[in-house]
Amino acid sequence: MGNFSAIGQNSDQGQSPAKPVEAAQVSTKGLQWINDKNSGNCAACHAMPGVAGVQSTFAPPLHEAGQKWTPAELTQWVTDARQMNPNTLMPSFGSAKEWQKANSSIPILTTEQIKSVVDTLTTWRAPSSISNRPPTKPINPSNKPLQHLSGTAFLSPELLELQNDLSSNPIGLWTEQGRALWNKRTSGSSCAQCHGNVAKMRGAALGFPRWSASKQKLVNLEDQILTCAERTGAALKGLEDPDVLSLSALLHSVSQGMEINMTTDATTQSLWQNQLRAGEKLFNTRIGRMNLACSHCHDQKIGLQMRAEVISPGHPTGFPIFKMSWQAMGSVDRRLRACFSGVQAELPEPGSAVLRQLELYMKMRANGMLVEGPLLRR
Repeated sequence: MGNFSAIGQNSDQGQSPAKPVEAAQVSTKGLQWINDKNSGNCAACHAMPGVAGVQSTFAPPLHEAGQKWTPAELTQWVTDARQMNPNTLMPSFGSAKEWQKANSSIPILTTEQIKSVVDTLTTWRAPSSISNRPPTKPINPSNKPLQHLSGTAFLSPELLELQNDLSSNPIGLWTEQGRALWNKRTSGSSCAQCHGNVAKMRGAALGFPRWSASKQKLVNLEDQILTCAERTGAALKGLEDPDVLSLSALLHSVSQGMEINMTTDATTQSLWQNQLRAGEKLFNTRIGRMNLACSHCHDQKIGLQMRAEVISPGHPTGFPIFKMSWQAMGSVDRRLRACFSGVQAELPEPGSAVLRQLELYMKMRANGMLVEGPLLRR
């Protein structure tokens, strides 16, 4: 569920809020939909004080909703919060009206499921010791503005320790594999035979994605590695091929510490700008059954939590990443597709134009920041 701060602005409207009840009267049936990641998933945004393992601070906690709102009002908020506040970030769980690029036209919750959620919200109270806590502030691990921080700033102490431990960090295995591939000759030339020592490639990763005149589209670094593989006869199979990602990790590693400065030449300026504008539009467009835009999380909610994940500005300074939940290296392409899946939107094909446009815009947002990748992520 979404933005209860907007709800509180109208607490003097409508009927009198429901009166508190004893804990024994709490209806727990709705907790199934509140917790289920594949349906209501309210716990992704809202804290649930008194329920172990739920840490979300994206939106206010749920335990006081039944004291602020009547069952009828809560039903409207859950069914289609846009009728109460057109700018809300709360998904319309009972209405598919005006969804864009959704992966299904079926409402997220049925009428009966919404009723069970409302029954739980109207009867549930957290212990007073929890209810009286002050509002949670965004996590800011430095004195810099949140918008200027990379994802590294939001790593847990345990992940940061692993990141800095060269003997245990799994990324070292990937860069070493990349170095071996760089010097390996296939049926054609090796990377080293064309480009020389990989150290000479410092800065090469910074210019991607870029406009390809021959392909008439944006290409990123992994695309370029696949194009080179076609010329040399290397048997690389797709953007998430471990060898492609190993080479990408190597090329990013030799560019660490360099400043991102996305530009293009005069001959491709107009085409490049069109792609950039398309990426910016998509970044700010609500999509999917969750009806959220990238900007809602990565501009407006930086430092807050969705379950155990702290929201970063989304700068692509650390890619490719070794994501612990994947137990593998992954590209920007894969991470963006995971976000599409998270908001329950139609999933773009790997390497599609919309993913390259988004990557370009995100790289532009990171102009002036330093290349850090490859890095660990949760």
